[in-house]
Amino acid sequence: MASEQPKKENTVLTKWGPVVIFNGTNYPFFENSVVMAMAAANALGFLDDTETIVAVPAETDSDIQWRIYQSYIKRKGYAISILNSAINDIQRAAIVELIQAGDITGSWNKLVAMDPAQHPSFVTNVRDTIYEETFDPKTQTIRQFIDILLSHQIMISTSKGAICDLELRSVLLEKLPNTGIWRSSRDFAINMKLSLEKTILLLVVMASLPIPKSDTNDGDAVNTIVKKNDKRRGRENGKVKERLDTFASGEEVQVSMDPLYLARIRTLGNRLAQISTFTTLKGLVLGRTFMG
Repeated sequence: MASEQPKKENTVLTKWGPVVIFNGTNYPFFENSVVMAMAAANALGFLDDTETIVAVPAETDSDIQWRIYQSYIKRKGYAISILNSAINDIQRAAIVELIQAGDITGSWNKLVAMDPAQHPSFVTNVRDTIYEETFDPKTQTIRQFIDILLSHQIMISTSKGAICDLELRSVLLEKLPNTGIWRSSRDFAINMKLSLEKTILLLVVMASLPIPKSDTNDGDAVNTIVKKNDKRRGRENGKVKERLDTFASGEEVQVSMDPLYLARIRTLGNRLAQISTFTTLKGLVLGRTFMG
C-alpha cells in the first residue's frame, strides 16, 4: 500500500515562529512547534513547571524586583498566547479554568493527555500502516517515501510503542526494490551498518546522481551497464598486465621508451593490484564518503 504524501500541517505565525495547530491527531507536530516557540520566548519553564513563581513586589521593593516581576508576567503572557494561538475551541474550553488560575503547566498537561498516541489502538494502527507501505520508484521519489515513513514515526513518538530509528531503518531497506541502485544501496547500508540518518543520505544521493531516468526505475538496465563497464575495465586492465609481464620477464622491447613513462605504467599496475573498488563508480565515491 502506498500512502499519499503527508499533508503540510496547518500553522499559525506567532511572534516567536510558526506553531502547528493541534487538530486532535497531530499532537507530536504541535508539541514540537510549541516547545520551539516557548524556547524563543524564554518561557519554556512554564511548560515543565521549572519557572520560579515571582510574587508581586511590595511598593517599597527595589526597581530591580519590579523589573523581575514585570519580566515574569510578560513571559507568562507569551506562554498563554502561544498555547491559545494553536488550539481549537474544544481544547480551549478544556484548559480555560486552569489558565484563569494561572496554572500553565496544568493546562499543558491537559493538552498532553489529548495525544492519541496515548491510546494503544492508535499506536497499533500506525505501526500496521508503516509495514504496509510500499515504494514504487516510478510513481514517487525516495525522498517522498522516506517522508511518509518519518511521518508515521513521529505520530507515535510519544508512546511506549514508538518506532525507534533502527526499526525504521530496517523497514526502509526492506521496502526498496531488489534491483539496480536500490539493491546495491541496501547491501551497502547493511554491510556498513549505517545509521538511519546516513542510510537516508545514501539513498537520496544515489537517487540524485545523473543517470538516465529509465535506469533509476529499471534495475536490470543498471545491471547491464555495470556489466559492460566491468568488461571494459577488464580489457584495459588486461592490456596493462600484458605490458607489466613483458617488463617483468626481461624480454627485449623493440621500441625506445621514456623511463618516466615506464615508471607510470609500473605505478598503475601496483594500484590495480591494491585497489578494492565497489561495483560502480558511484559506489566508490559513496564508499569514500561513508567510510570516512
